[in-house]
Parts: sequence; C-alpha cells; structure tokens
Amino acid sequence: MNPTKENIFAASDMTEKAIRWTSLQESGRTQEADDLLAELIEGSTQMYTRLATFEGYNRTVDIGILVAAARAKTLHWLSRWRPKKGTLFSWLSKCAKNVFRTEVIREAQYRKRI
Repeated sequence: MNPTKENIFAASDMTEKAIRWTSLQESGRTQEADDLLAELIEGSTQMYTRLATFEGYNRTVDIGILVAAARAKTLHWLSRWRPKKGTLFSWLSKCAKNVFRTEVIREAQYRKRI
C-alpha cells in the first residue's frame, strides 16, 4: 500500500500497531498494550467521523454520539480481527457501520416513544 495515499486512515501504520497490540495482549504486557490501544483508537477516530458523514448517518444522530459508540467498541473489534481474512480498514469500517445502524435505530425508537 502506498503510504502517501493514506489520508484518513494510516492503514500501514495502524495494521502494524494492531498486530503488535495483539502480540502484547497475548504475552501479558497489558500496560504497553493499553498505551498502544489508545493510539489505535485515536488513529481510527477520523475514519469513523468521515465514514459516518459519508454514509449519511449523521443526518439522524449527532456525529459525536456515532463516533463515541464506534470508539467504545474498537477494543472488541481489534480482539476479533484476523489479518488473514481482510484488512484492518475494511474490518473496522464494517464494524463501525453496524454500530452506526444500531445508533440510528436506537434514536428512531427513542423519538417514537417521545
């Protein structure tokens, strides 16, 4: 992958960090893994924001709520990601879209009740 074309998600850097995070978790070095996880979450935030805006989820739910929901689930997604089955970007995108849909449904149900 050409790093100069990675503008909203530094896939090469993030993939390397995710693989390193997995190995740190498995070896029990949780403090280092937590620091790396914070970097991974921060590095994914811009991608979540752009994805929610591009897909139009922000029309019904505040963008901050969507991004916060995706950031909260990043740990779970990283633990289930398998590099052999796809890229980190595609995995996080798919997972984030599912969370965005859940938030849109939750908002619609809330509005119906009120």
